[in-house]
Amino acid sequence: MLAACAHVAPLRWQWPLKMILQLQQPFRTRPFFAANASCRASPKQTRMAMLKVMPLAALCIITTGCSDTCGNDVVSRKTSPDGQREAVMFQRDCGATTGFSTQISIIDAGDKLSGIGNTFRADDDHGIARAGDWGGPWAEMKWLSPDRLLIRYAAQSRLFEQGNHVEGVEITYQAVSLR
Repeated sequence: MLAACAHVAPLRWQWPLKMILQLQQPFRTRPFFAANASCRASPKQTRMAMLKVMPLAALCIITTGCSDTCGNDVVSRKTSPDGQREAVMFQRDCGATTGFSTQISIIDAGDKLSGIGNTFRADDDHGIARAGDWGGPWAEMKWLSPDRLLIRYAAQSRLFEQGNHVEGVEITYQAVSLR
């Protein structure tokens, strides 16, 4: 039986046979497997092949679906007057299908920036808001005291996050009309 099916790879190394048949059938003038009925997989063999491949497929989906493929480029860092905290403005770039965003995080002095902004997040609403030199919408920040921060931003920006109290700091916002 195996000799008649020499063109078929061993079942344990094949993709689920149903998927192969669905993908290959439109491109062939003859069935994927030889006309010999003994070369066709039984329903049990198909189920077994699918059970072997499904954990690998699930693992691939989980690991690639949960990864953060975005990059952060720091635009400016401002240390609070008491030196305890830093306000970090950065541009976040998540690839060709998204625009740049301007984000601000308040972190303890000396800590590393990671992830999304915990204080302010905005984009230029598809080019409507004025962009800063870094590509995202214009913004600036200024410490008013050790526990008060002023964030000014382009009025036409599309806002996603505007935290009023973060890490013990009170944040005030001011939309600025720029032309």
